[in-house]
Amino acid sequence: MKTATQNTITTTSNILTISVRQLAVLLANITKSTVVSLTYFVDESKSKTIQGKKQVQKRVKVNNLYLNHNYTNKVKNLTGNTEFVAHELKGKERICSTILSSQSKANFGRLMLDGKILVSESVKNLGYYHNGLPIELDKNNPTIGRSELVSPSFYVKSNYTSGRGTVSQENDFRMITPFLDNIESIKVQGCEYTIKA
Repeated sequence: MKTATQNTITTTSNILTISVRQLAVLLANITKSTVVSLTYFVDESKSKTIQGKKQVQKRVKVNNLYLNHNYTNKVKNLTGNTEFVAHELKGKERICSTILSSQSKANFGRLMLDGKILVSESVKNLGYYHNGLPIELDKNNPTIGRSELVSPSFYVKSNYTSGRGTVSQENDFRMITPFLDNIESIKVQGCEYTIKA
């Protein structure tokens, strides 16, 4: 996990290096619809859990992540269902339009970015990891699988869509909430930033 220990910004070849705290301030000040790209590290949701710890993590690159896109409004616009109401966030508290705070026991108070990814956007898995070391996994090829590390559902494509299944497949979008201290790099409003550990 990265920690915010300094408030100075350093520059290396047109890429600014900032702390997690500075990233939080930068994101909190974005109040309009904005597109960012980022690379982050996250637990694989379909990984097996042993002694409370996910066994597989992945490094992910997202080219277009949309900030300040209201979930309820997005579902209403895509489905025409003006009665749709989103369920309350579970285990997360909204700090501002772009940032959430974890309320879970294990991660209480850790800040998360709140973003939406359209189904048409590029999301690339840069690699899978177990105990910090790269491993081979392929969602499309169970023979490369690590059955001791991932559940069988890892290899099954979900047809579930947003809006509790009401948004069509072609209009679907995903919500992601990576921890700010797991973001490795981000491009915001034309500026690139590396987040320091």
